Amino acid sequence: STSSLPPRFSTSRAMADSCRLVDKAGGTSTIALFTYARLWLFSEQVLMVRQDFLVPVFWPTRMQLALFTFAFLRPSRVALGLCVAMRISMYTAQAPMIWDSSIWANFTDCCFLSSLVLCADADVLRGTGDTVRVMMGMFYVAAGFWKLNSAFLDATVSCGPIYVA
Repeated sequence: STSSLPPRFSTSRAMADSCRLVDKAGGTSTIALFTYARLWLFSEQVLMVRQDFLVPVFWPTRMQLALFTFAFLRPSRVALGLCVAMRISMYTAQAPMIWDSSIWANFTDCCFLSSLVLCADADVLRGTGDTVRVMMGMFYVAAGFWKLNSAFLDATVSCGPIYVA
């Protein structure tokens, strides 16, 4: 029964319920949001350069670089939202030729984008974090469950049993 769980882990709690829909500008919450934004923008540009096979051939790379640079230098909710949407569309356009982690990144980016649209600055990271923790937990449990098959448990074709032994 879910009644024995703490309210924070209630299964019926939606991401929008963890957000106040009134935006209170400024303060440390905005600084935290934009600090996260700058770290995300930097890491995504490094990934785009280091893993260029994830970028579609027809992709407007220079436009994305310009947008990411602008959002890095002058962060705003709109600029960050555009950058996240552009990254989501980049991976979607390149699919299925992307890593599994890129698919997971799209799911987390969709959660972040929803939170960015629905929540006040103070609640964007908290609202996204709660949802992403539950989502990643489900992904990892499902991956572990799907991994348990006869081929994985056979020492002649898989290293799994060797690690367990």
